[in-house]
Amino acid sequence: MDNFEKLRRAKGLTANDQAIVSYVLDHPEEIARLSSRELGRRTHTSASSVMRVCRRLGFESWEDFKYNIASDLKRAPAGTTAMAQGEHALSASAKVAELESLAIARTRESLNLTALQEAADLLLAADAIGICAKDTNDTIASYADMLCSLAHRVALVRNANDRIIRYAQAAAAGHVGLFISRGGNDKTLIAAAKALTSRGIKTIALTTAVESPLARVCDVVLGCYYGDLATYGEVVWHVSTHYVLNTLFTMLFADNYEENRSLEQALYRIGNGELYSENAWDVDTMSRM
Repeated sequence: MDNFEKLRRAKGLTANDQAIVSYVLDHPEEIARLSSRELGRRTHTSASSVMRVCRRLGFESWEDFKYNIASDLKRAPAGTTAMAQGEHALSASAKVAELESLAIARTRESLNLTALQEAADLLLAADAIGICAKDTNDTIASYADMLCSLAHRVALVRNANDRIIRYAQAAAAGHVGLFISRGGNDKTLIAAAKALTSRGIKTIALTTAVESPLARVCDVVLGCYYGDLATYGEVVWHVSTHYVLNTLFTMLFADNYEENRSLEQALYRIGNGELYSENAWDVDTMSRM
């Protein structure tokens, strides 16, 4: 039984006790900010009445009561992800947590595992990964670049029209292009993907539109979730793409787990004082550290 149920089922309460309990049940999000004196004032009782209710319900103090109420509130589902006027910290944190869980669940349900494995295989075999994205998707590209670094893969980000086109013209054999576009209609990205594929360079699309012009050009398409949550659309898109990228990172890192772990440990030691030691950057030396 949680603390709210305990409050609802409390027996033998005086009128003052009931006023306090009713206020807590009706305004649970306010309790963490109130002193016992203030709660007494709002319920036309007193701080001592508040303390008496706390002890009667099995709590050691008002602070103990507040802590337990706050813990229950944080665990409680929001019930809706719809944004409302004047969201306070409690409702906003609950709604965003539920929203992110929903976005990940929907992405996982619709994710093509065969395509996911194909994408991982391409990235593992690549000499370098060209990550192409524009506007707000540049932040997703930067995140993908960071994950590639953690998996000890060479990556580069291209986030402007001219740089994307030049990359498509100059990318060496052995590269793989990763294109990030929610709608898959960006003409520059489409042109760059076509240029790469015409040269035999493999391409991957990360998009919500799996039948879009960009998706039709790329060798592998990884579908992400956007949904009809207009208010939170960009948030959902970013959560979904991060989930897919995190999944790919797990596959890349685990493919050569022992060596990657060894390199990570070596880098940690270098960062703790051996950065400029002789042969510190030699791969064989690093693997033995």
